Amino acid sequence: MRYEREIGRLQDNLYYRDNEIRQAKFTVLQALPELNTPAIDPYVDILRIPGSLDKNIFVKACLKDPIISAHDDEATREEKARILADVLHSDWKAKLYDPDWMLRLRGPDQRGDGENDFVMIEMPDIVAVKEKYGYELYNAIRTGWHEVNQRVRTGVSLKPWNYAAQREQNLRELLAPLGERIRSLRNQG
Repeated sequence: MRYEREIGRLQDNLYYRDNEIRQAKFTVLQALPELNTPAIDPYVDILRIPGSLDKNIFVKACLKDPIISAHDDEATREEKARILADVLHSDWKAKLYDPDWMLRLRGPDQRGDGENDFVMIEMPDIVAVKEKYGYELYNAIRTGWHEVNQRVRTGVSLKPWNYAAQREQNLRELLAPLGERIRSLRNQG
């Protein structure tokens, strides 16, 4: 039990660090929109929309669901998982874009130390996802929620994309053109 708590704490720390990097990317793109890669491929650009959820993560998580019978053949299990994943994907997509849905709310501290402190408590539906489907889907939904909020905050409508690698650009790739521009200005001056 102690190791599970420690692993959970480390996973949360990693997630929050990644979220800080995500916030930095959106802030950079808000200030310097010319650094963002242009829209090229309509299929890939759907993945670039902040808050987009990868259906494959939902399918992978749904294969672990107890209602997907282990007695069925592989094709039947995958079909059931895809149907369940479509429903979950649609539900969570609607929640992410609902301005009234919150990932966390302020609630009373449950430590029982007599203090009247308030802490951030995760909503029961996201906690249920972590318990039933695992950390990967839980993190994907949390990441999507944070991306939607960053999109609203900054007005950035597409995440920076590395088309060659078929993934989102990291912060170093995003800032590389800015570094080149600074070096060229130094050489001119």
